[in-house]
Amino acid sequence: MKQLVFRFLLFWTSSLAWAQSPFILTGLKSYTPVVAIEAGKADKKIKSMILEEMEEMSKELGIDTKGDTSRAFAFDIKRIGVGEMIALKVDLLVGENLQRPEGKEQLFAISYMDTHIFVPEDLEEDLMDTVDEMLIKFASQYKEDNSEILHIKSAPAHTSFAVQMQYQTGYKAALEKAKKEHKLLMVFMSTNYCPWCRKLESRVLSREDIDKDIKAQFVPLMLNFSEKNFPSQFNDIAITPVIYIIDPITEKIQNTFVGYNNHEAFLQFLDQAKRSARKQ
Repeated sequence: MKQLVFRFLLFWTSSLAWAQSPFILTGLKSYTPVVAIEAGKADKKIKSMILEEMEEMSKELGIDTKGDTSRAFAFDIKRIGVGEMIALKVDLLVGENLQRPEGKEQLFAISYMDTHIFVPEDLEEDLMDTVDEMLIKFASQYKEDNSEILHIKSAPAHTSFAVQMQYQTGYKAALEKAKKEHKLLMVFMSTNYCPWCRKLESRVLSREDIDKDIKAQFVPLMLNFSEKNFPSQFNDIAITPVIYIIDPITEKIQNTFVGYNNHEAFLQFLDQAKRSARKQ
């Protein structure tokens, strides 16, 4: 019975997640990001990570988060019990002070809300994955609702990550470096406006242990798929992110990692690439 109740809750929240939103985000130009966590082991580190994700998305959308506003853009994260199981309930909402048209009464109204319920296996990993998915959904609706008035400038995210992480940005130079250092070439295909690219950067490639492993075995190269300034073999997969492991001598693709996955899956990919190289 307990399992049945929890399955129903998951089905209900999943249905809400994929249903068309009843909320309208047109003209939402400012808010204050807020994170409230009541999730046991979730600490200040996770709270700051969530706030950083909210700030980055807001900046990309052109939403002001620094001004004085009576509107809150908030994650409310709580533990809930379903029988003997403990799940996390994550609400993403926009709440704001409004005045009733027929009077002077002020009220605090919820003008956007999205809810996910899940049982975490790895608290930080699973919670941040859920946060990212909910922010991507919010951003997608915001762009659609504001399509006639929204003009987003080219984001510098692609270039800034390469500079920050000391990735190569030119194919020929990276190829020569890989030959000289007797390393494989790791090609990271990205675009400026790719939420899953940003997620791969911030959640996986930026990890100190993974970055150290990459640079010990590979020469990392970051290319913008939109610019088409690369060999034609990288055109075969027209989605981002995608990572190729290249033999610098033959320039043949040895291994491919498509889309976003967690750091454990990416470490397995790197290990597989290293094993493949040793067999040759």
